[in-house]
Amino acid sequence: MKNLLIEHCFITRGFHGASFYRCPDLTIRNCVWFNNQVGHMYIHNMANEKFNFTRNVVYDIIPGKIFNAFIGVWNFEALNESFNCFVPRVDKSKRAIFSFTRKDGKMARIKTTYPEFVKLSKGKGSSFTGDPKMKKVPKFLRFASEPFTKPGPMAAPGRNYPEIRLLSNTFSAVELGADKKKGYTPWDFRGFFATESRCVKLKIGPDAKLFVNGVAN
Repeated sequence: MKNLLIEHCFITRGFHGASFYRCPDLTIRNCVWFNNQVGHMYIHNMANEKFNFTRNVVYDIIPGKIFNAFIGVWNFEALNESFNCFVPRVDKSKRAIFSFTRKDGKMARIKTTYPEFVKLSKGKGSSFTGDPKMKKVPKFLRFASEPFTKPGPMAAPGRNYPEIRLLSNTFSAVELGADKKKGYTPWDFRGFFATESRCVKLKIGPDAKLFVNGVAN
């Protein structure tokens, strides 16, 4: 599908939040991506089939998948991103935001932090990491210690399993409002409008004016 537009949406708790196959000029803007599992999205576009990703709030995926990138893209050259707010569970210099299968017409299989992506794309980098200050997310869990340590077995990165287990066992209650007896508290859009100054100025995330009492107008 050409020129597909997705905007002002809230995507959460998907095994793989969303997948797109051969969607030239795909645009995803002003959305919130929160606590999906394996990854937030995968875009299988050719190098000349642009994927425009702008003014989104992108929280990290679940703690147990900290070694996966936020977003997977088949071709490096397809991605055109700007003015996004990323919320990683570890320092931005360590957290893979994007993964790419191909670059410069060749197989690459690379993961990049945001600074690494900016360097590879030779762009200026208008996105940033920080807390968008959403009312429904007063606390977003971060790793207190370094989850990426020494190389482990089978050439895998070293993994801080105790803290991964701890965060995996607690994030549902802390971030999703889960209660063992009452279940999950109902959500609507009212709790997911960014109030942080840069987000407000750059109009990042869903536009509150489009919603009435938490429901799309």
